[in-house]
Amino acid sequence: MIRIVNHKEGIVNLSNLGKDNMNRLSLEQRTRILACLVEGNSLRATTRMVGVSINTVTKLLVDLGTACALYQNEALRNLNCKRIQCDEIWSFCYKKQKNVHPWEKGTLGQGDIYTWTAIDPDTKPVPSWLVGQRSAFYAKKFINDLKGRLDLWDLCDERFEIDAIVAKAVAR
Repeated sequence: MIRIVNHKEGIVNLSNLGKDNMNRLSLEQRTRILACLVEGNSLRATTRMVGVSINTVTKLLVDLGTACALYQNEALRNLNCKRIQCDEIWSFCYKKQKNVHPWEKGTLGQGDIYTWTAIDPDTKPVPSWLVGQRSAFYAKKFINDLKGRLDLWDLCDERFEIDAIVAKAVAR
């Protein structure tokens, strides 16, 4: 049995992942679904291969994402990283920014979207990531989350003015 301890929500039992009160997927079915998705199959292809509803696959995927986020939030703390590389990855949601109507601008989920990432290039963990817009607000939110995960961040904080670096990076 795999368990994740979370201070806010108690213990999350991953063996109940994807189970509800009505129809329960067996561990074998859940494993097959996740194996198909990890191999790069689409949601619809997975539903055909395993013989379950697309809503079942989607719910299992959402439950897995929640469990992974809880695990990452608890496990990736007090990291002793010597170097961190931060970057943002551009993508778009629904339509590209140039096609967003004036009344839709500023709505998350319409147009440009960025995934802010931090990686330790030596040991390869990704201690922090954030999906949002490319703005100082999201940059500061991302950096503050990263600060809370690193053990030696105080040394960096004394040498650099983080707000100035973030503002300059976002402005480029």
